[in-house]
Amino acid sequence: MLCEADAKLVQRDALLPGLGTLLDGDDPGSDGTITIQGIGSSWTNTQNVFVGNFGTGDVAILDGASASSATTKIGDEIRAVGSALVDGPGSTWESSVDLIVGNHGSGTMTVSNGGLALAANGFIGDDPGSLGNVTITGAASSWACTNQLTVGRLGEGHLTVADGATATAPFVTINDLSSLNGDGTIQADVANAGTVAPGLSVGQLAIQGSYIQNSLGTLHTDMDSTGNDQLAVTGVAQLAGTLQLSFINGFNPAAGQEFVILTADSVLGTFDNVTGPVGLEVIYSAGAVTVVSTASSTPPNDFNAFRGFLDSGTLDDVLASDNVDLCHDLGITIFPSEAPITLDFDGTLPTDSPSSLSVTFESSANTPGLELTISFWNYNANSWEVVGTAAQGFNLDVVRTFVGNPADHVEAGTGNVRTRYEVRHVSIIFQFPWTDCIDHVFWSTT
Repeated sequence: MLCEADAKLVQRDALLPGLGTLLDGDDPGSDGTITIQGIGSSWTNTQNVFVGNFGTGDVAILDGASASSATTKIGDEIRAVGSALVDGPGSTWESSVDLIVGNHGSGTMTVSNGGLALAANGFIGDDPGSLGNVTITGAASSWACTNQLTVGRLGEGHLTVADGATATAPFVTINDLSSLNGDGTIQADVANAGTVAPGLSVGQLAIQGSYIQNSLGTLHTDMDSTGNDQLAVTGVAQLAGTLQLSFINGFNPAAGQEFVILTADSVLGTFDNVTGPVGLEVIYSAGAVTVVSTASSTPPNDFNAFRGFLDSGTLDDVLASDNVDLCHDLGITIFPSEAPITLDFDGTLPTDSPSSLSVTFESSANTPGLELTISFWNYNANSWEVVGTAAQGFNLDVVRTFVGNPADHVEAGTGNVRTRYEVRHVSIIFQFPWTDCIDHVFWSTT
């Protein structure tokens, strides 16, 4: 169904006479589409709308059009799939009672480019087994609820508020299996028992209200060379649960580098658990939470290739995460028993008695079916000691491996350290010759 150019459609008894209910994608296997488009075009439902009742339903409200209903359910019953798009300045969908994205089934809603969704109550992932995904994106785009907005009431829900968009309610609740992320603004008091992840890469998520994270909640924060995620709270931040820290894009901070990951009018409590890279200290102050790098990183000063043909690159190409690689191949290999590409990297640490020691490799290959083995030279035993293995494939992988006893693997009096990097094929490969490339290598100590 398409309504455009000042069209007005009023529904009461569509499809189910006397119930005032419109079913878009009513029966199993059915597929329904409704588009309301253009300034002045409207779709008025005096009672309820189900977008994907048992089948698949799609609704688009575009370019200044409007729609209204009592309760709206997107992805209503089990195995139903529903989607809604509210796009363009002035485009509006108003639900006077509930707007539910993922009731028993799977539902998605996107509000973009100045669109507006209005409801008394908003639910994403309402009942057990449901899945709801809502994206509010673009300046002036908003979802406003007069009573509450719940992400994952009994099901799984995910809310993204991005690029200057807002979500507004007296309070927003994020429950287990559910998440809130983005770099927009939440105009509400927020209670987190799921996951809050500011930014879409790194960025700031603003909460104009209080933030309470209980023992089940997680705050996820990414850090890279351009900055870090930050949760900016205008009210009180009450902390518990988990702080999950992550370096992305091959980032390795300098010792002493600081990251303000949360600001608030006042900070109460602390996180119960902190997960992520070693060498990070969490500092709590009256109005902020700051992460400080206490680790020292050391690049290699030499390397030797004991097996493998150099395709491209030099030592300088592994000193930074810049997609300029040191690449080797083995020529044609037939059997996994053949000797692997073998590179030894040497460096000198700032101390010969670190309390922790790890090595990080950013590397990739041109085929799956490969295995990476990392070993440290044991200066006390005068032998190599395997400390980790990992699958090697197409994607750029970051592998950080720790040694159990740093004193065995750092030369006394010099701080010298040596790490061996080996790649062999262990299953079916699709490129001959296969090639392995290293973008960045460094040791970390505390």
